[in-house]
Amino acid sequence: MSQDTVFQNARLFSGTDETVTEDGALWVRDGEVAFAGDQARLPDIPPQANVIDAAGAFIMPGMTETHAHLSFADASPFAIGATPVETATITAVRNAELMLSAGFT
Repeated sequence: MSQDTVFQNARLFSGTDETVTEDGALWVRDGEVAFAGDQARLPDIPPQANVIDAAGAFIMPGMTETHAHLSFADASPFAIGATPVETATITAVRNAELMLSAGFT
């Protein structure tokens, strides 16, 4: 059985272009976005879905980081070459976890 949560009545930035949908909806099924767009185009949702009125709040279903130096984030540009590989790896793992927990993919 899937878990469905639908946010309605939201200002939605879907990330497909630069626009914000003023009457948007976001459907999350089992932790993944099933729909993000204009509420009028929202497909039929299951009757057991958890429906939340966003009351006009701004929703952004996810953020994409397309360029990151995870192992260098804690070092100055001058210290990068002096950082041991093991330290850089531990730093990269920690910074990847921070980015994922903040919603970046």
